[in-house]
Amino acid sequence: MNQSAQPEATADELGIHVRRGRIGIVGPAGAASQEVAARIHDFTGGVSRHVATTPADLGTGGDAAETLRGIRELDDHAGTDVVVVVGTAPSPAAARLVLDAAHASGTPVVVCLVGADAGTVADASTRGVDLHTRSKPAALAAVVASGVDPATLDLHALNWPLIEEVRALLSPAQREIRGYFTSGALCAEALFLALETHPEAATNLVGTPAAPVAATGALHGTVFLDLGEAGAAERARLLREAAEDPAVGVVVVDFVLGAEPDPVGALAPAIVEAKAVATAQGRHFEVLGYVLGTDADEPSLATQADALVATGATWASSATNTGLLAREFVVKG
Repeated sequence: MNQSAQPEATADELGIHVRRGRIGIVGPAGAASQEVAARIHDFTGGVSRHVATTPADLGTGGDAAETLRGIRELDDHAGTDVVVVVGTAPSPAAARLVLDAAHASGTPVVVCLVGADAGTVADASTRGVDLHTRSKPAALAAVVASGVDPATLDLHALNWPLIEEVRALLSPAQREIRGYFTSGALCAEALFLALETHPEAATNLVGTPAAPVAATGALHGTVFLDLGEAGAAERARLLREAAEDPAVGVVVVDFVLGAEPDPVGALAPAIVEAKAVATAQGRHFEVLGYVLGTDADEPSLATQADALVATGATWASSATNTGLLAREFVVKG
């Protein structure tokens, strides 16, 4: 491990504010890397550098050149003791190159490849590479590798009493999940977790095994949409539409701090209205929200989470827990 120098960069590179530390991140600019950084921060670790890549680098036809260069760069970086590689829905060929580089690195490497296929997972196990397909466990593994005792951490375990409470409130007909995301990376993690129990799930994301669906037109079944910069107005319309559908049990929404001045506030009236619509029709309507950021951001994570809960929505503590809660809420029997 490299021990000699203080970190020379901050997570200003990431777009959210996390503490300085000795864990380097190689991954796409945006929410995929931000999520891992936020969980590292949450687990008392810190970030030394973020080497930004493009999503296409690990996609079909990508050669992982940017990611491999980032691993080498952080391997030589005096302020980095652990490297986390972040990617979403990698091609098997690109993933294999990443595993090769992780195995050969002189610095411990934790690999987080959301949506990696079974072959990649098996290959990593054979090579002894620390591979995770969920962002929260990957961040925890990096923090532990940096020397933090996991027994000292609040791991935000999945809230099973809450799950049972929501299941009891939903009717037998409410089996569907709708995800309306502003971030493709957050949408992808929730989708891949849902696919483990809801293989019929559809999405407008490309490069996933889910059935394709357009973001426009009537929606049926469990659907995860990346709406990008469509804005609060489009999500408000979709929330109201879902509240009118007796088959929908939970709607998932995300909020990325720094994307706008008050992300939760922009959607809060629509959440309140949608829940009221379902209540008037005699149904519980669960809205599950995730806020990506930290209390060092402005507005802070705490104020945004409080504002979300004030609407009657449920707040999830991580992208991983968001996907797990959403799928478990609608389990029947």
